[in-house]
Amino acid sequence: RMSQVSAEAVQAYYEADAKAEQTVAQIKSGEIPDHVSVEDGIYSFSEKISDTLCLYVELELREGEWTVLRWQSVSSVR
Repeated sequence: RMSQVSAEAVQAYYEADAKAEQTVAQIKSGEIPDHVSVEDGIYSFSEKISDTLCLYVELELREGEWTVLRWQSVSSVR
């Protein structure tokens, strides 16, 4: 049972990661999806992993170069 739960958690993370990669590609092409916030040149968004976790991403465009500032699983429980 534990291995099944672990496998499901890994799969959920990779699904969120794939969605985040798609969102990053949209941002880089100039399209800003509705769930992306832009403040002071920093683009941020999150993708749901589970009921308690999300993948939080921050990107910055500086002098024509994109930098990933954060790509991290964080608690979505408040």
